[in-house]
Amino acid sequence: MAEAVADPRRRVVQQGLISKGLTGTAKIIQWLLLSLVFSIIVEWAGMVLWWPDQGIDHSRTMLATEISYLDVTTHP
Repeated sequence: MAEAVADPRRRVVQQGLISKGLTGTAKIIQWLLLSLVFSIIVEWAGMVLWWPDQGIDHSRTMLATEISYLDVTTHP
């Protein structure tokens, strides 16, 4: 059986605090962008498949509903 030989040219590099923070931030941004693209694709598919007669009016209604959920000035 062949034994694994460590390559002497390769070094183990440990990430520092700043590098870990930047990597984590980049992953969060990546997931946020991916979820945005996914939600847009679902909305487009819904406009074509489930709500063809409503079209853009459905999107406007849903946007107004979601903004009303986030609007803290109307809630006590």
